[in-house]
Amino acid sequence: MFICFGDIVLFMAKPKLSYNPDDISETTYLKISKSSFVLYNMCPRKYWWNYIALPDVRPPASEAMLRGSAIHKAMEPLIIAPTDPKMIKLGDKSATKQGFGADIGYGVMKELLADLESKIGKWEMLQAEIKITIHDERKGVYLVGAMDGLLRAENGDIILVELKTGNFNDGKLSRTRRELAFYTYMLEHTEYPRPTHFLYIAPDATNEKMLNKLSGQKKKTVGFGLVQGMYVLEPISLRTINSFMKVYDRTVDLLKEQKFPFKWNDYFCTQYCDYVVQCEPEMMGLCEDPTLDDISLGNIVSE
Repeated sequence: MFICFGDIVLFMAKPKLSYNPDDISETTYLKISKSSFVLYNMCPRKYWWNYIALPDVRPPASEAMLRGSAIHKAMEPLIIAPTDPKMIKLGDKSATKQGFGADIGYGVMKELLADLESKIGKWEMLQAEIKITIHDERKGVYLVGAMDGLLRAENGDIILVELKTGNFNDGKLSRTRRELAFYTYMLEHTEYPRPTHFLYIAPDATNEKMLNKLSGQKKKTVGFGLVQGMYVLEPISLRTINSFMKVYDRTVDLLKEQKFPFKWNDYFCTQYCDYVVQCEPEMMGLCEDPTLDDISLGNIVSE
């Protein structure tokens, strides 16, 4: 086994980790990341295709994915001290090197972080983008992840940060809240302090109705860019944690039971899923469930 405290890992007969529940044994544990957790709850069948059936096959990164990664990378120095000229220079250099120095979202992200600092004061960076691995003995799984930032504000608040590029709406806010709850649960197994607040940074947000609604909620600290973008700082509610725990426990149980049904949506499946050509025939009764043990994956892929 191995136990991780922040970036310190103690190794003791290190176990093997796998996203495939069929690999679970006395020496191999189920691994769950934030991404795999989100994907399973989005569509268990897509999880099966990505992590079990075709784990080594990935489509090339889209322009949106490359842009998101670049802005995340450029935020790493800025989240330390957003008004420090040295950190700004490092962020600008990173964004320019990756081809997004003139991107409006990057510029808005810088403005949002500076505005947040003006409202809550300077903060201490506890960690950012450090891979953490913890063993959840209660559920018998290992959780892995690297959060965008963990801050300690001047008033003692512990703030867990998530940057989201692209469209931002109520649904995405709810999904991101669950993602941060995932990290909060992970942090309970480490030496880091437990977060008290979630911070969402959305430099591409343009949903005016959503912005107006959030700005009217007293417990939230909200900031806006001049033409687009927003951040939301909110205290973590017990309701959020309880809701997450129910979903988390159910997800682990279903994964171990190897349940991989598809969740069909006429819009999202046809527009955003690479495996829609496999699910449509099954939905119409023209082929069998490929996750069943007696179905040959080779035959399915070749059909």
